[in-house]
Amino acid sequence: MMPRSVPTRVSAAACLLLLLATACGRRAPRTARPLPPPAVTASPVEARQAPDADPNPPQLSDAEKKAAARAAFAEGIDLQEKKDCVTALPKFELAERMYDAPTHLLHIAQCQVSTGRLIEAQESYATLAHLTLPTQAPAAFREAQGAGAKELARLKPRIPTLRIETTPAAASLKNVGVQINGTQLPPDLLGIARPMNPGRYRVIVAAGPGRSGTGEVELKEGETKTLEVKVSP
Repeated sequence: MMPRSVPTRVSAAACLLLLLATACGRRAPRTARPLPPPAVTASPVEARQAPDADPNPPQLSDAEKKAAARAAFAEGIDLQEKKDCVTALPKFELAERMYDAPTHLLHIAQCQVSTGRLIEAQESYATLAHLTLPTQAPAAFREAQGAGAKELARLKPRIPTLRIETTPAAASLKNVGVQINGTQLPPDLLGIARPMNPGRYRVIVAAGPGRSGTGEVELKEGETKTLEVKVSP
């Protein structure tokens, strides 16, 4: 005997459930969401420095400046005694910036002389000579000032001078420009015997478009020279 077939009656609610199940099984593929940009983190050095950043950091105290000046001065003395004034001079200049002292100025001037910077040395000696020392100033300061005055007197005759003349005379030229070893010189200094450091110099005088002249001269200690520069017509 054959089994009876079950009537295929489906209610409306069953159909709705069947449609929902089918739709869920056919969902559209999900699109990948963009990853957030990587967080910017400070480097280890920046991380350590950031908390300590101060737009107005404290300066060295007077005691610290004096201590630094002594250290730089001591190194300068050691180098000067070894005849290395090229390296010693910046040490003395640093010491003077840290703490103004006659002893620093004296050794600055001495090293300037040793390196051929006689003009600069003369100014350093003059600054030292014009210092007004208090009555309680250390003996070393007074001794430095006295030594500087004697050394300045010996230095002055060693400084050479150079007078630059032009043909035709500078007064008859217009738009005059003067250069010495590439450095601009005020035209008013033409004709003036000017103290200069020893060395070799190349002078260029220009007087408008197409008019110029050159000259060369070597100055030795104690010399007084005149250089005539002929300016083309």
